[in-house]
Amino acid sequence: MFNIAPDFIKKKKVLISPAATSADIFRAFAGKKFIWRTVESDIAQMRSLLLTASQKNFHTAALIVSDDSYGATFFDWFGFFTTELSIKPTGIVRYDQSKTSCEDSMVEALLGNPEVLFAAPSDFNTAICMIKYMKKLRGNTKLLFTDGGVINSIPATLGADAENIEGIGLTFDPLSGFGYAYIKKFGIDPFSDYAYAANLYDAVLLIAYGLQRSDGKGGEDLADAMIKVVSGRGEKTIWDADGVRETLTLLQKGEEPDITGATGPLDFDSQKQTDVTSSTYCLWKIIGHQYICQEFIYSGYNKAGTISSDLSIFNTIASQGKKQDLSSTGTVFNPPAKTGLWAIILSTSTDWDNYRHQADALAVYSRLKKNGLTDDKIILMINDDLANNQLNPKPGEIYNSVGGPNLYQNVEVDYNPINLAPQDLYDILSGKSSDYLSKVLKSKESDNILFFIVGHGEANGADFNQSILDPQDFTETLNTMYDNKMYRRMFIEVETCFGGIMGENLNAPGVILFAGANPWENSLADNYSHELDAWLTDKFAYSMVTMMESKPDMSLNELYEKLYLQVNGSHVSVFNNQAFGDLKAINLREFITP
Repeated sequence: MFNIAPDFIKKKKVLISPAATSADIFRAFAGKKFIWRTVESDIAQMRSLLLTASQKNFHTAALIVSDDSYGATFFDWFGFFTTELSIKPTGIVRYDQSKTSCEDSMVEALLGNPEVLFAAPSDFNTAICMIKYMKKLRGNTKLLFTDGGVINSIPATLGADAENIEGIGLTFDPLSGFGYAYIKKFGIDPFSDYAYAANLYDAVLLIAYGLQRSDGKGGEDLADAMIKVVSGRGEKTIWDADGVRETLTLLQKGEEPDITGATGPLDFDSQKQTDVTSSTYCLWKIIGHQYICQEFIYSGYNKAGTISSDLSIFNTIASQGKKQDLSSTGTVFNPPAKTGLWAIILSTSTDWDNYRHQADALAVYSRLKKNGLTDDKIILMINDDLANNQLNPKPGEIYNSVGGPNLYQNVEVDYNPINLAPQDLYDILSGKSSDYLSKVLKSKESDNILFFIVGHGEANGADFNQSILDPQDFTETLNTMYDNKMYRRMFIEVETCFGGIMGENLNAPGVILFAGANPWENSLADNYSHELDAWLTDKFAYSMVTMMESKPDMSLNELYEKLYLQVNGSHVSVFNNQAFGDLKAINLREFITP
């Protein structure tokens, strides 16, 4: 759906999917009124899985997912919801579907001995492999599948070995009566026959109602009509034959009924429409070679963390209860008066698919230049392979927002990270110049430093040219900088998945680190461009740059408060504040203006 959606938007044709559950669809096409779906994204399924684990008193969990678009949503949101539900994550593994066996990945996923292992396989063979491995292991870890484990041939293939396997899968609302009607019509439970049957029915229903409202017109008229249909809050109608006739009659009269589908109330995002805000899941178990629903789970309940209950689950933000208390100043740190500013800007990724990382780096670079910081005080490290990339329809231009300014103007790149090793970065930070490293930090005790890192990350550190920036080596470098009196205060911003890992051991006086994600979370992309076919920015980085531009005089404490509530899908985290000083008395401008 993601790949064909731009064509439908361009031609102004309505596309409704009853089965596309990737979170990226709403992220990319929210507000594009031609792209609809009658199924909630797998963010809701991931939360439902973890809520189930929490209710069963599991305190530790791991995740193993397919390394594809199906597994991506579970991978992106696992760390967020474990944090929200106070479940300790022990491992996150993406398996390679091209491998003939899942065992190596299963071993890795179980290393931390989790109480429950969530498995999101995208094919039959992997699901079989996972079940067989767990049966052979005979360990204490509970295996709980996503809907990727709902494959009718599994019980027939495994026989007794499939008995009592459990998981969660999408289903109809049992209160709607759809299940009984389906059984009466086809002689089989819709969950075991076709899990998306109710969603497919509702997709057809929505088109029919839209066409009635648009007087049979398609294209933009149909899209506008569908928005009006799902916004109706008049007489409540239901999905069956009589209900459909009643709804069509009311729409013909110009009234706006409150429609209900086979999946339950057809409530869509109140701001962007096109995405439903609730789903029904079945907690299933294989009993007697059949998938049997043990319990129904409604994602529309327990909406803690969402900005509003009438918005898509993608809008879920970190709860107030998980916010850090930064009021304590800890160790007294009294630096000299500020006399200057240096900046290191590092984007570690390459290629068009990672467009957003270099765009984020250039957004920070552009802001500093506009504030008066000169290139001799900025060390810019990017691959610089976007502006003149053959995939770029706008040669010589780079953007971090649709319709925003071109960031690729008067750019002076100092290093390409693919030519550097982690030790080279540490030498640049430490001021150790050489024939190979001609430009290094020459900061002094009265200079502030802004250090921005953007790219990919993993549980062991930030990715860096086929290697990683090891958090311990990073910490030791910062301590050496302090010992050599190379900074007054240093503000580090980390925009990577698992970015918080870079700050966990940080203890250098006068250094503060803001991470867009904690050590178990992913950082999410933002601002998708259909024209460029690329994500233009990351949510944390974009929010940070926005604050630099609009509110440079805010305190670092206020900055944290703002970012925490703006960045969805992760917990913005602060590290080493106890050795930094009073965040309420230190403002952002110190680090972005000479």
